[in-house]
Amino acid sequence: MASVFTPDFLQSQEFQDGQFKGISASKCRDLSESSAGLPVSANSPVTAPYIAQANDRGAIVGFNVANPGQATYTIPPHSSVPFPVNCMLGILWIPTGLVGPGFVAGAGVTITSPTGNLTARAAASIIWAWQYQQDNWIIMGDVT
Repeated sequence: MASVFTPDFLQSQEFQDGQFKGISASKCRDLSESSAGLPVSANSPVTAPYIAQANDRGAIVGFNVANPGQATYTIPPHSSVPFPVNCMLGILWIPTGLVGPGFVAGAGVTITSPTGNLTARAAASIIWAWQYQQDNWIIMGDVT
């Protein structure tokens, strides 16, 4: 059984799996959890250099790395992984990691940030990359 807050009624609605035109309670639970919190990539946490996958869209990838060379999150070109415009990718620096992870531009990708840096500032920092135009991304959040 799942509880979902609906905008129409602003109250909890409960239903069993299989009800509600084929939408299962577990799918609704997943939706309500992801909209209420920060969705975490199924590929998280990572301990080595990482290249964004299609299922990372809109999610945070946690990095728990010890060496600077391992703390990279590459955003590949649209030709490799066709992320849509207005897509976001996130990084969380897991506090036990010794090195701040950062975004890296794949071939033909441009990444900019207000500070010029693409790396998380401190342990527990979260940074996001937003694709505003195909293969053009802006970094926001707690960057160095």
